[in-house]
Amino acid sequence: MTMDFCLVYTTLPDIKTAENLARHLLSLKLIACANLLPEMKSFYEWKGELAQDSECLLLLKTRQSLYKKLEKVIQEKHPYECPCILQLSVHSGHEPFLKWVQDSIPQN
Repeated sequence: MTMDFCLVYTTLPDIKTAENLARHLLSLKLIACANLLPEMKSFYEWKGELAQDSECLLLLKTRQSLYKKLEKVIQEKHPYECPCILQLSVHSGHEPFLKWVQDSIPQN
């Protein structure tokens, strides 16, 4: 199977925002699946200040060929000025699962 798959990692400020984004991306057929990890602590520097926030982690399973569209929608819906959106390539995986991802979202 050709590896046209990736994980997209993004963080959001709360569960409701993360759930709404996941549902929206599913409705657009840009992802096959979203995993929401409801609470984590983030430590970072922003505009010269040290910051600490509670955030949610959203992992999205999709095709690499859909990444640019997915990134655009996330940016449009995301409440942060500079959202974390990372594409992580998938080089191998469980074939039945990858087939399910492939069948769940259209190829572009």
